[in-house]
Amino acid sequence: MVSIGELDSTKPEQFHISYDGDVVVANASLSGNTLSAEINGHSQKVTVVSLEDHFSLFTEHGSLDFKSAEPDYGDIETTGKNPDFTAPMNGTVINVLAQAGAKVKKDDTLLIMEAMKMELAIRAPADGIVKETYYKPGDLVEGGAELLAFEQA
Repeated sequence: MVSIGELDSTKPEQFHISYDGDVVVANASLSGNTLSAEINGHSQKVTVVSLEDHFSLFTEHGSLDFKSAEPDYGDIETTGKNPDFTAPMNGTVINVLAQAGAKVKKDDTLLIMEAMKMELAIRAPADGIVKETYYKPGDLVEGGAELLAFEQA
């Protein structure tokens, strides 16, 4: 997973980029579809194309596709789904630790999924009962999919 963030909010063209535990600092600016960047002293210009559900970067060596992950500030409507039990992003279910009917305590891990080389634990927000699980280990899950039904005690 590649993570990009502002280095300093007072300098909008400076970013930190982390990938596989490495962090680099970049200066970048976008003019039209041209992204100019300097990373660790190396300058690069690429063409950025915004498509329906992703971005493509075209370089002299080929192209790269990216999807933007919007930050979750907790204020997005979940249309009836319990946000505690929805997949935070596309991924794979690794393990289901609480099957239907299981009584669980607050903070017990109910399900583990992997997304972009990270393991994500879905935990019980309170004591309760797992009413139903919708996925099994190995299943691919779309971001926002409801993973299980839970009844608070």
